Amino acid sequence: MFDFLDVDPPVEALLKEAKQEGVNLFGAGNFAHAVMDALKELGVRVHAFVVSTPGGDCCGPVPVLGFSSLDEFAKSRPLWIAVYNRSAAADLIAIADMCRARGIQRVILPQEYYEVVQHQLGWRFWLTDRRRYADARESIKSAYALLGDEASQQNFLATLRFRLAIPMEGTPLPSTDSQYFPAEISGKLQANERGNVFVDGGAYDGDTLIQAAAIIPLARAYAFEPDLANFTRLATNSNRLKIPVVNFPCGLSAQSEWLAFAGDNGEASSVSSEGNIRIQCVSLDQCLVGEHIDYLKLDIEGHEIAALAGAKEIIAREHPVLAIAAYHRWDDLWRIPLVLHNIVPGYRISYRLHEYNTFDGVIYAVY
Repeated sequence: MFDFLDVDPPVEALLKEAKQEGVNLFGAGNFAHAVMDALKELGVRVHAFVVSTPGGDCCGPVPVLGFSSLDEFAKSRPLWIAVYNRSAAADLIAIADMCRARGIQRVILPQEYYEVVQHQLGWRFWLTDRRRYADARESIKSAYALLGDEASQQNFLATLRFRLAIPMEGTPLPSTDSQYFPAEISGKLQANERGNVFVDGGAYDGDTLIQAAAIIPLARAYAFEPDLANFTRLATNSNRLKIPVVNFPCGLSAQSEWLAFAGDNGEASSVSSEGNIRIQCVSLDQCLVGEHIDYLKLDIEGHEIAALAGAKEIIAREHPVLAIAAYHRWDDLWRIPLVLHNIVPGYRISYRLHEYNTFDGVIYAVY
């Protein structure tokens, strides 16, 4: 079943082609400029940014061209899709199909060229050298076996195939259920008549807290948000709720520690070795000693596994409903289910996608 994990990307051939002919980039946003800078370091010329709407502007010396401005020679060049986010407008397979329909045959997805520019681009969520997947085969198989429903297994396989750039008819589609509150989660929590104790790790500006208050009965909540700009908005928004909310200007980790943090990035602020500030992190086991928890949500930009390590005692004792973001790191998809199973073998684990391009994938667990 998992033979498709054996991928041998043509890294040298792709780089050689790019150096000889140069490339066009589809897109003209931040990611496209980061790809252009990475290619410049490798001695590759970017001839143009290609956009679906009429172009005509320039980004420095590089023109921005609409499809109608591309002559046959321009269409013959490699086109690297340099759009990479979670919106429907950034659907990578749909964009590739559109480009081919316009007569561009050599269309390269980000997951196909990341091996070429990985050292220049650095961490980009789930993008990685695809050759690493084969080494993780046994862990991937074990995590797949833990998934408790067919939809989760299908999502799991589709996510892997998409990220490995295996030909697909379309991008894996987001679930129609609400993120963090799909039917199996909200149903379990709504049945709690005494009200739920909710821990929101990565509370951002309180958006999930507000959503929770509208969907499930809440007794009280604890919110953790280390980005101070986000925390200010969180404090304001949580004060409007009709339940006690304790807000912590801290991150969550395996232990109490100071960590480097890339702040002022809105919902993408994260623990990072290249961070511009340092933040206090705490473990839930040390911070909420003796507290009962009904629902734990973690969306902390790649630090989820460390936070789970710091909440093992609470999870093992209380068996809270869990919602853990599983798209920030390339291996979160299988490592998180394995960690949860190791803490509490009896959890029923599911996996849902909530945005395009396999962003906002969440591992859910109900005991």
